[in-house]
Amino acid sequence: MEIEQTSKIEPSPSLLTGLAVIGGLGIVLVVIALGLGAAGVFGADQGTVSMGVLLGLLLLATGIGGWVIAVQPFTKFDDINIPLDDGHHGHAESHAEDVSDDHTQAAHH
Repeated sequence: MEIEQTSKIEPSPSLLTGLAVIGGLGIVLVVIALGLGAAGVFGADQGTVSMGVLLGLLLLATGIGGWVIAVQPFTKFDDINIPLDDGHHGHAESHAEDVSDDHTQAAHH
């Protein structure tokens, strides 16, 4: 079963960088809010800590969701049965000849 490769426009690096920054800020906000909550900085005001964690998780989900929409990793599958073209044309054939020559020479010695 072959998956048809479509020629789609690649997302701009600026978009991907922006989404990474949004997701990263979300992680930082969650860690800071949890750290301040664990240290008891806000005292009994756990609503502030909860809002910080929720806002951070929302930013993280936005970054990840935006990346999935922009990159669409689920449409690009590598088939491990098809070798990657590495630009060395004829390399596999010459390697096969070298191996068969080695076996022939080893049989004569």
